[in-house]
Amino acid sequence: MQPDDLAGYMEAVSECKKTGKFSCEFRVVKSNGGHRYLSGRGHTVNDHQGALTIRGVFIDVTTTKELESNLVATKSRMQQLVDGIPGLFSYIDRDYTVMFMSAEYRGIFDRTNEELIGIHIGELLGEEMFNERKPRYDEALAGGVVQSESSRSMPDGSTVHLAVMHKPHYVNGEVEGVITLGIDITERRRIEENLEAKSEELVRSNKDLEQFAYVASHDLKAPLRAVEVIIEWLHDDLEDYEEGDVKENLILLSQRTGRLARLLDDLLAYSRAGRKVGDVKHIHLDEFVRDIGVLIGPPEGMQIVTSEGWPCLTTHHVALETVLRNLISNAIKHHPNPTNGCITVSCDDQDEKVTISVADDGTGIPVYLE
Repeated sequence: MQPDDLAGYMEAVSECKKTGKFSCEFRVVKSNGGHRYLSGRGHTVNDHQGALTIRGVFIDVTTTKELESNLVATKSRMQQLVDGIPGLFSYIDRDYTVMFMSAEYRGIFDRTNEELIGIHIGELLGEEMFNERKPRYDEALAGGVVQSESSRSMPDGSTVHLAVMHKPHYVNGEVEGVITLGIDITERRRIEENLEAKSEELVRSNKDLEQFAYVASHDLKAPLRAVEVIIEWLHDDLEDYEEGDVKENLILLSQRTGRLARLLDDLLAYSRAGRKVGDVKHIHLDEFVRDIGVLIGPPEGMQIVTSEGWPCLTTHHVALETVLRNLISNAIKHHPNPTNGCITVSCDDQDEKVTISVADDGTGIPVYLE
């Protein structure tokens, strides 16, 4: 007998004397130094001389012990493998008994692995949560794959959001349990909530912009109309005045105020650009660009050059005007010599599309910034 097992064997004998039943497992040493496992079962009897003896059988259980040892090692390796999965992994049988759980669950339920295995899943979840999840378990036990999202409060007070999948586990064609995989989507949920908040903020900003554009358009029209009336009066009063460029300047001023009035009308439409680009209008492109140049009013000496014979377009004129006005204004603003420069606006009509280019004779953008 293996010396380490002798004490256990003698204890089993002493117990048998008290109870009349013998039960013990021990190892015997082979001649080559190896050992085998024996399992003994027996009972006490009195022989013909009245002496107490133990009668029973011993069975070689070495193969069973080796299988048990291999099974424990396999389960240990599997546990280590699953514990490395970034998420939750569990398995319950048809009776909702927990057969396997990954390390993440130990933190959630604040229990050791031994305390998690072999208990009803409802004991861990609580009655309310189990009743809420039971239909999903039942659907998986019936052969379906169930996907859902859930949230759980952690021991530290934080809330974790999970994407959960319940999948049936088949043995010989029959569903024997449910594999559950949960992936932490807390960060994704946080990003979604932030995007939703930003979207709501953008909607509010658009409404504020629309209100501002309406008020500005409305409030500026009155003084602008007064200017237009004054120009008409001056034009009438100076109808017979022929000296200098007074009449030409009045005509130019009238054109610019008319253009500004139309710009105010378009201001509200443009403020809705995120939802509505604006009305579609038929325009003569060359005249359209020249009017933008007049409205901008470049410094004396700065030329805005266009060509003749541009096509007519049916387009969202407010958006197009805004883009061209910004491009030309920026070219003037950043020109190194705005009193002696040239901005060229060109058009390339390609039938299916029209390309409009704005170029200037300034220093351009440094290569390292392109």
